[in-house]
Amino acid sequence: MRKSPKVLLSKNDIINLSTDTGTIKLYYKVMKIRKKTGWGAWKISKFLKNWSRRQSINQWINGYEKPKSIKEIEKLKRMGLVPLIVSSKDSFRLFIRIFGFRLADGCIYFQRRNNSFTFALYFGTLKDAQWLCNDVNKIWQLNVKPNKFKNSNEYVVYLPSFLARLYISLGSPVGDKTSQMLKLPQWIPNLPNNLKWEFIDGLFAGDGTTPRLKPNINSSESLRITLNSEKTIVEVFRENFMKKLQLLLNSLSIKTSEPKIIWKRKILSKDGTVTYPVELRILTQKENMIKFLENVNYTYCKKGNIQREKVLNGLKGNDIKDELFLFFETNGEIPPFKNICILLEKNIQFNLIENAASRFPSKNRYTQLAMYLYKKFRNLSQTKFSSLRDNYIFDWKFGRRFIPYFYLKELAFLSGIKLNTLFEFVQKVRLFKNRNKFAFPVDKVIS
Repeated sequence: MRKSPKVLLSKNDIINLSTDTGTIKLYYKVMKIRKKTGWGAWKISKFLKNWSRRQSINQWINGYEKPKSIKEIEKLKRMGLVPLIVSSKDSFRLFIRIFGFRLADGCIYFQRRNNSFTFALYFGTLKDAQWLCNDVNKIWQLNVKPNKFKNSNEYVVYLPSFLARLYISLGSPVGDKTSQMLKLPQWIPNLPNNLKWEFIDGLFAGDGTTPRLKPNINSSESLRITLNSEKTIVEVFRENFMKKLQLLLNSLSIKTSEPKIIWKRKILSKDGTVTYPVELRILTQKENMIKFLENVNYTYCKKGNIQREKVLNGLKGNDIKDELFLFFETNGEIPPFKNICILLEKNIQFNLIENAASRFPSKNRYTQLAMYLYKKFRNLSQTKFSSLRDNYIFDWKFGRRFIPYFYLKELAFLSGIKLNTLFEFVQKVRLFKNRNKFAFPVDKVIS
């Protein structure tokens, strides 16, 4: 027997969340009578003994104007959220992901002046904010866009008030979450595993640490999720939310530390409120980290998403050729984990340097190219400017020296060439001996 889907909120539940429930119910009653009898506005008003709404009823039955609350219900229905059913459809997966992200890096607060809610999600970069907007526009057909804070590098995306009501009804706090007895909603641990991961993905994208490999390249740094709570309730928050989050991760076979209050890290807000961070760590055993990162994409966090790929490649010991292919195919968005140098076919490498140098004034163009590369990568490379100017540039030009991957990406950019068009011209690849120096000859050559 087929199991019926779990309904989190029925259509009636969602109607009852509206601030204009009476109008919604009247509208549906009017339209039902109209369909059944064909009566006009006067007769329907008389039948319902509701003369005060006769003008509105006339507009409804003639299709001139629907109530705002009805438009919101219809919009939620088109978004796939009425009724709100647990499923693996994109609309619900996005809903769950945003629920996690909101608990980490978002807020909902009440607007008294219009009896409504403001629903805001915060991002550190424009790319991250746009990533969310693209998903919301594509999956829910809602037109939202990033907004930049004044005198700040942060961005905010505002979602409609009718969405805020859904999240509030399912356990999302209103106002400052650090001052509330925040609990992990009971329905989340009952989700199928793939949807639990969506929630965790949103949570870690908002407030999780970025994945990083240790210097020995075969293991990763610990991943942490840290959320703050007011001093008077921080221990309750640890038990009601962070402990339940630990159990949620454990149910997915992810090993974690016990949630820990960091008493040494006291946070004092402008209004004098004292909060403390509560930290939960993902343990660093290789299999544990691989499983976690295979399921948590750091969606809406570009930096975390790219680092995740690098860490997974390192932990899995991906072949250098695979890393090289990924580097070229993503136009350098995913750099190779290993420090590699690349030798292209002679004529291609010659043209690459020539075209890059041509971006600078003809007089001393090679010197200017060397200075540009030296300044851009001086923190990554210990190569002296004089060595770049007198040796490297010309050795690269005539195919006598391998080009480190980060220089190659920049040279391709200066030349107006996409990296993915150069992959077929790669002749050999070498590994650096040292992370910060070009050491030649090197140990390993891959033809």
